[in-house]
Amino acid sequence: MKKKHVQQAAALLLFGGAMLMLSAGRDPLEETKKIWIWTKPEIYPQPIPGDLDVHTLSTLLDTGNLQWYLPRPEEGEWDAVAAMKIHAPPDLVWKVVTDYERYPEYMPDTLLESKTLSRQGNEVKNWHRAVNSILNFEYNYEILDMVTEDPPDHLHSETLEGGLKGRQIDWILVPMDQNQNTLIFLRHYPHIKSMGVTVRAVLAVLPMIEWPVSASAANYILRGYKQKAERLVGYTPPPEPAGLFYQALDIETLRKLDRSSCGLIRETPEGKTINGLTYIFIDAPAPVVWEVLTDFENYHRTFKECQLQIEKREGNGVWARLKTSSFSILIFSFGMELHNLYTLEPPDHLSIRTIDGLYQGSASDYQILPLGSGSKTLLFHSVGLNLERDSSLTMRMVKSGAFPATTMMCLTVSRTELSSVKEEAEKRARAKL
Repeated sequence: MKKKHVQQAAALLLFGGAMLMLSAGRDPLEETKKIWIWTKPEIYPQPIPGDLDVHTLSTLLDTGNLQWYLPRPEEGEWDAVAAMKIHAPPDLVWKVVTDYERYPEYMPDTLLESKTLSRQGNEVKNWHRAVNSILNFEYNYEILDMVTEDPPDHLHSETLEGGLKGRQIDWILVPMDQNQNTLIFLRHYPHIKSMGVTVRAVLAVLPMIEWPVSASAANYILRGYKQKAERLVGYTPPPEPAGLFYQALDIETLRKLDRSSCGLIRETPEGKTINGLTYIFIDAPAPVVWEVLTDFENYHRTFKECQLQIEKREGNGVWARLKTSSFSILIFSFGMELHNLYTLEPPDHLSIRTIDGLYQGSASDYQILPLGSGSKTLLFHSVGLNLERDSSLTMRMVKSGAFPATTMMCLTVSRTELSSVKEEAEKRARAKL
């Protein structure tokens, strides 16, 4: 069977599964609510970075790429925001971003050809020929963009015609470190409904896929700029991101980002996901949070859909087997069996590594930060899933096309586990009063 026919068959199977989910009474919008709650913005578009502390953003971006979501005036519509730190001066980054005909060089997996058709003042009309896939549906299309340049730090683009008609993008450049580095923000409204009947049908069943795909696309675009600009200045990125300097983070900025479903994505220089990091505010003292995280005998109370069997304890290490019952992302259900080593570094750090089996190489950690007088806690959690050995049909479908499966799974698992820890810690804190 030809590859195209296999992809079409997989796509039909996926769509059929989505319809089955609806017929079984599962509401996909309920899954969306786990990630965010829509609130009509008082001001649109909201400023980026607005009232966020830029030094906190820079500290976060030293270790990974940020993504979050901002509501549009229309109910249920969202902008995805992605941000990166580029180790190059802002004037050079501006030249890279506005070198439109070189875009296929920056984004070779998507753009096949780009041409600037006209320039009148600060308005530039660009044509692109592109190819993309979403959940195994492949598309070849052309787009016509009108870019409005506002040098030296802002561009706005609207797609006038073609496969993404109605798409809107904004770029913001923020100089850092005496103009040696640049923070770049991209606000992306994809409007992928304009790509055709098939996509609209999928979105009718799975409306929540548009925004993770949008965030993934924004991250992909920025990565192309970052790689090009850093090559031009001779910067060589480290093989793995630096650790996060927690003490330099402004708490109010974290609260505002938390309300927008913020996630920090760590990647290799080539763009492979290492892990995703999220955080949560807990109304319980740090010692109670630590107690919950290390109460392995009662993990089934904290994480309701898991069973943990301790094999041995030695020094600060705990070896255990963890079995999770199915958890769902969109129409996909997953269950995992993990052989883990838990390394305790009291009173504030727990790391977890999967030492063998199907998901060997997966890793996560928790970092506890006491807040204020010590009655509250800020808990960070990173999750890195190694899915390379899982070749099941479900996993192959999840990892197909432009759908950001690994990133979304890492962030979703992180948020879900943090919510479970918060619930149990607050319950224990109330019991101690």
